[in-house]
Amino acid sequence: MENTQITVIARLRAKEGKENTLKETLLELITPSRADEGCIRYDLHEDPENPALFMFHEIWSSKAALDKHLATPHLQKFIGLSEDLLAEPLGVTIWKKISD
Repeated sequence: MENTQITVIARLRAKEGKENTLKETLLELITPSRADEGCIRYDLHEDPENPALFMFHEIWSSKAALDKHLATPHLQKFIGLSEDLLAEPLGVTIWKKISD
């Protein structure tokens, strides 16, 4: 059976002066997102040298699980707030694991 897991790397840059607000908002996404069906990993990272940069490392059981996650109320709420918090568009890349 083919592995349908996908890895998502999401990069976010806070607007100047919004670093702490963005960080708090992103931290609020962790618990509900980890409870979403198909979530295997959902970890938030911050750049130790630039407090405006954040990165989510996510692993989902399938693209369909990711699509469901993107439609959840907690993600839609964040999307609604993102224009005020982000200095640039959210950078998202999707990856397929090819080795252990």
